[in-house]
Amino acid sequence: MTSGARTEADLSAKALSLAGRRRLRIVLRRVITGCVGSGLVVACLQMDATKTSEPAGVVPLSAIRTCAMGHDSVNVRMLRPPNFGLSILVEERLNGVSKYALLDTGEDSTWLVSRLTQLGVDSISLMVITHPHYDHFRGAIGLAGVVPIGVVVENGMRTGLPGAHARYAPLIKRLVQVSGRVVQPPGLTVIRLFENSQVVRFVAFPGVVYGPTGGLYTNSQINNASVAVRAEFGTCSLLFLGDGQLEALQLWKAQVPALLSSTVVVAAHHAQPDAADTAFYDSAHPSVVLIANFSKYWPDSQLYAHLTRSGTAVDCNFSSGEVTLLFSNGPPELHTSSNGVCPLL
Repeated sequence: MTSGARTEADLSAKALSLAGRRRLRIVLRRVITGCVGSGLVVACLQMDATKTSEPAGVVPLSAIRTCAMGHDSVNVRMLRPPNFGLSILVEERLNGVSKYALLDTGEDSTWLVSRLTQLGVDSISLMVITHPHYDHFRGAIGLAGVVPIGVVVENGMRTGLPGAHARYAPLIKRLVQVSGRVVQPPGLTVIRLFENSQVVRFVAFPGVVYGPTGGLYTNSQINNASVAVRAEFGTCSLLFLGDGQLEALQLWKAQVPALLSSTVVVAAHHAQPDAADTAFYDSAHPSVVLIANFSKYWPDSQLYAHLTRSGTAVDCNFSSGEVTLLFSNGPPELHTSSNGVCPLL
């Protein structure tokens, strides 16, 4: 295994303590609109919380989650390719050295290679491809053999893929040749970018496993087979669900409930109605839900209303810009390059 990544066999799954946690009562959409130019949404949340007239206890994001990380720091970029798809770049810094994880790769490999070069990424210790749909794996085609890659985690689908998505099997074959290791998590799989990092780890776990169909898998089956990833940053965390639909969400609620509670959740399948399981998000207790919405995928209005009523901050600006989150030894910081208002809602 290369790039210092290490897979651990066992995971002691336990829920983060939520005792005494107060729910956030303000919607991030309104906060970002009122804080344009500030760059630091957390500070705006604090100011807005002190001005509210609501009798319910409204508290800033920093009071809900504080990341105890010691010397580590993690910068998370929600990359937005110019055409379609998304990619999440995680940079962990330890003792002045950076290592990177890439969760999905978007649809534009030329753009992705260029953007990673701009960001100074010269190697990837961990790459996760949640499932074989173009908008989640095509960017990896341009990375394979160009950027050194350590561990690749993917869901193991090879045959029965429709149309152009059959290019996935040749991609994995190429990654087997050029990367340190390609794995399909049979259960909870823990990977660290630095062996000596005690506070940052990635927990990958499988979605629905389908047997041979005798034909092509449906798009829903491919989505439900998504590998999910919980990235843990000290006492904070980010949960990335790929394009899991209701079947996958129900599976995870039943099998790994302790892993769902997260500071930030990247909504499953663009928060579409086929993945709008309100009970799942209630069990995750997120402070912020990020929705990757594009012109053909608009978030489900009922889920959006449920999240905002429950006090969860919601941001949809993947449609027009990048979202950056900084986790360090203190409150998390969330930056956005544009107004995060969810269109058509």
